[in-house]
Formats: sequence, structure tokens, C-alpha cells
Amino acid sequence: MYNLSDISAKFFSDKLITFKGSLNSTTIVFAPELTGVSKSNRYFNSGVHPVINIENIEAFLPVLSGYVITAYSAGTTYGNYNSTFSLSDIVSSGGKYYISIASGNLNHAVNVSTYWTETTLLSLILKDKIRSSIEVVMSNLIQPNFIEDNVSMYRISDNADDLIENTGKLVGLRINPISSDHLLFIINQIGLHFEGIETITFYLYNQNSLVSSFDLTSKAGLMEWKDLTASVEITANTGPWFLFYDQDELTGRAIGNNTIFTNGMFKYANVTPIAFDAVSDLADIESSHLVYDKNYGLNLNFTISYSLTNFIKNHLVQFAECIQKQFEYDIISMMCYNPDAQICARERNLNTENLMFELKSYEGDTVIKRLASAYKQMKATLTRLGYRDQAFSVNEDDNYSIGSI
Repeated sequence: MYNLSDISAKFFSDKLITFKGSLNSTTIVFAPELTGVSKSNRYFNSGVHPVINIENIEAFLPVLSGYVITAYSAGTTYGNYNSTFSLSDIVSSGGKYYISIASGNLNHAVNVSTYWTETTLLSLILKDKIRSSIEVVMSNLIQPNFIEDNVSMYRISDNADDLIENTGKLVGLRINPISSDHLLFIINQIGLHFEGIETITFYLYNQNSLVSSFDLTSKAGLMEWKDLTASVEITANTGPWFLFYDQDELTGRAIGNNTIFTNGMFKYANVTPIAFDAVSDLADIESSHLVYDKNYGLNLNFTISYSLTNFIKNHLVQFAECIQKQFEYDIISMMCYNPDAQICARERNLNTENLMFELKSYEGDTVIKRLASAYKQMKATLTRLGYRDQAFSVNEDDNYSIGSI
């Protein structure tokens, strides 16, 4: 598994592949991350099929006037577009367009360069096409791999003294994944067991920093698995994680004394119930805070997978050929199917039959043959890089297929 937004953001900030300037054009303006020297020495419009030039690409992109960007509003909080890739983080002002380059961007005028950078509609559409090509490459080469999927860790009930008295503590689970380069511990569901109906606010901390919070509601007296709006992802090599709630907010009691867990996770993480007085204690948790005979009404359904975002970002330059060739393939596909062509003369000058041959035939030096070769080489590179984690065995399908926009 990987975070496409993180990978795309690094691709553009590093200028991994850019466009070479065209001597034939004096009107096309690009955002700075799309021009200049390429880190990989590869270019989207050089070393590819001759029809892949800036003017042809522009002619076949959607009509720019069809894009409506909202005006800048001082009272609106904007996110970092390079992380969100959301239209809501793009604004217009004074006839120009700007993207927010900082999260929590509130009350900062568009001329404040630490919060905004100028762009163009053409650049935004091109970045979206490039990001689509990156997504295809990653999905073809990095197959989702679930080491353990949909495993439940739950309490075996003991009839004696089953109710947990409230002591005004912050209580929950400490989750400490094993040492691993890529381990991703995903909580899919939380099983709640409380004597009454409780709406509980849960807090997820990594070490002593808040990562997220969410609410779940229990049934009275029955253990019930509750789906999460978004899966809780816990990464390895980042210290302990804490999932807890405040006992003072309960109207009743949790059920879960004398606890024995089935499907223990010792191969992947040490999960231990914990009780402490205040969030400030997380900076210096001691063994005295750990609890071994109660689960505070919490049970887990989890998945163990890979988190390969940092691996991909650290080796992104080695993906450059695949991304360049995939973009070439995607743009020629766009020209062939041509839903958005703006200039009929260019359409007439392109031989669709010949271009379709480039996309379908493995005879000769065709676009699809070069793309398949790039994927084959990258597959071998990934094997040599050894991205399979040594902390546990895997069963991964390395096959790929040619994808398109």
C-alpha cells in the first residue's frame, strides 16, 4: 500500500520529469515544477513519439474555459494542494490562479509566497494527467499485499467480575509494531463492549502527538463490531501508538475484566491495555501504566500489510522511465479517442490508424513495446532492491498489465 498524494507531491517538487520548452510556442505558460532541468534527465516531450509535443497535447486537452475555479476568500481555510490535489485548494484572484502550498492556510493573501504559488489552468490539467500516469505505474508495479487480512482480536468472556469500574483514567490500548521497514498495521473495526449505550470519543496518538480522533457508539450489554469511517493506519518504526478514551465521559462501565485475547498479534505488534492520568504521561509511559487483566471494552479487527510510500519516494528516480512511457501511452490514447480535441486541423494531421498501431502492436519499436520493456526492467529493479520486508514472509503477485488513463 502507498500514499499516491505523497508520491505525486515528491515527483513534482523534485522535478523528476519535466517539459522541455518549445521554440514554436510563445503563449503556453507552465507552472515552475513542470519546466526546467529534469532530475532524471527525462522529459515528457523528448525521447518519445514525435506527436508528443506541447502544442499537440494542449490541443487535445479539455477546453480550459470549462474549468471554474472559485475566487480567493480570506475567511476560508485552504489545504496544501500538493498533498490534497483538491480543486478547493485552488483559487482565482486578479485574473490569475494560485494553489495553496501550506495546510491550514487561513487569512493569507495570494501574494504571500510561503502560502501560495501562481499556476495556470493548463499546468493544473497537465499535472492531473501526469498524476494519473503515476497512479497507473504504481498500481501496475506495486501490488497490494495483505500479509494478514481481516483478523479479529477479541476477548474471551469470564463471567466473574466482568464489569470494569471507572477510575477517572484515560484507558485503551498501546500498539507497538515490530521493527520493520514497511509494516502497516491497519485497524478496520473496533469491537465495543459496554453495559450501556455509550457514545465514546477515541483518540489516536503516535508517541505523544495526536494523529486523529473519532466517535463510536456502543450497544447496551452486547459486544458489537463498529466500522470506522476511515481505517486507522499504524506504521512501524515510529514508536508506540495509543488508542484510548476518557473514562470520565462514560455514563456506565466497560465490560472486559479477566481478559484473554484470541488471535494475538505478537508476530506483528505488541498490544497491551493501558491506563494513565493525562495525555502528558504519553511522553514517559512506564510499565506501571500497563494493564494485563482487562481490555476496557475494546476489541480489534485488523489487517497487516506493507506501507511502501517512503520506499517509493526514496527510489522514485528509478520509476522515471515507466512514468515517462506511461504518460506517452496515455497521451497517444487521448489523441486516438479524442473526446476533447480543440483544434480540428491538428486532428486531421494525426493519422489515428498509425497511432492505434503504436498502442496495440508489439512489432517494431512501438509505444506499447517500449512501455512493456520499461515495466519489465522496473520489475527486475524492484526485485534487486528487495522491498519485501525481512520481518515476515510474503505471498505477492508480481504480474502487471498495461494500463491507461
